[in-house]
Amino acid sequence: MDAKLWNVGMKVKDVDAEVAFLTSLGGKLLLREKLATPIADVDYALVSFGGTRIFLTPVTIFEEALAEPLEVYNTFFIADQPFIGGDHPSIADIRLAATLEFLRAIDYDLPQWAEDYMARMEDNLGEAYSEPAADVRGYVASVKEGATA
Repeated sequence: MDAKLWNVGMKVKDVDAEVAFLTSLGGKLLLREKLATPIADVDYALVSFGGTRIFLTPVTIFEEALAEPLEVYNTFFIADQPFIGGDHPSIADIRLAATLEFLRAIDYDLPQWAEDYMARMEDNLGEAYSEPAADVRGYVASVKEGATA
């Protein structure tokens, strides 16, 4: 499945229930089928809602493919320096930190270097980082809480 087909991916407990909910609010079901993965066939749906295409699946797909590109950041861009650009955070650092924050939404087990990196970002940028990060963390927690309710 080509990731260019959707804007947002959501891990959901019950694909059919989420499709029913989104379509009851005016969303349009674009696709509902199984995706063949190396591990198993996975149910999924693609729903258009408010101009956003949402990929719904009960399992995280291709999660194992994240480790290698993440390690590239560590090996080639961060290496022996605290941030991508050197001693101070850059826009590239903010982008990477935001990506790492959202990886928590899929319960991705971040490597220790990434946890250390995010702590350096928060320490260096203070409230400019911690306030939006708190919003992301709160959103992730509410999604997880809603999924278990």
